[in-house]
Amino acid sequence: MVKKAPACTKEDLRILMDGLYYDAASSKDYQDAALLALMWYAFGRASDLGFVVKGNLSVSADGVVFVRLIRVKTAEEQGISLFPDRDSFITCPLHAIAMALVMQDSPCAQLLDHPHLAAGSEESVAAPVDIPLAEALALCDDDDVPAEPPQKKRKVPVDNMKIHAYVNRVVKSASAVQAKANPLGI
Repeated sequence: MVKKAPACTKEDLRILMDGLYYDAASSKDYQDAALLALMWYAFGRASDLGFVVKGNLSVSADGVVFVRLIRVKTAEEQGISLFPDRDSFITCPLHAIAMALVMQDSPCAQLLDHPHLAAGSEESVAAPVDIPLAEALALCDDDDVPAEPPQKKRKVPVDNMKIHAYVNRVVKSASAVQAKANPLGI
């Protein structure tokens, strides 16, 4: 007999996403929330949803969003229709997609910008260095200082995380935050 985890209900999804939105500190948190919402509506196909291109989104005349997926293992094209959730905007897949798109750090072809998951599939582009605004303005005022800002070293993970490990980490961290916020389960 195989023991399976209980299915994630819509209320479970709402609790996880509410925690992600409440504690969101970066664009990655909004990307994670969108990934969870899309996975719930697509029955957990993380490997297919992780690499959806923005060009594979379309909207019908009656306002239904259609997402075309290219299955990773079979290279077969499939699609899902996404409808607005009229009960809760937190679990609405369209709201999650919109928040993820608005909060992206820079333009990219992917719907969900997880460059560490797509390693090897595209040319890797160096990420821009974060420079505080005050430091950048100070560099503009000084004529003696070179125009190039000092380069900071970025930590590059030795082993790139794959989509399933990434999703597991997101779910575990969101669950842990919610468990601390509501220890009695009330």
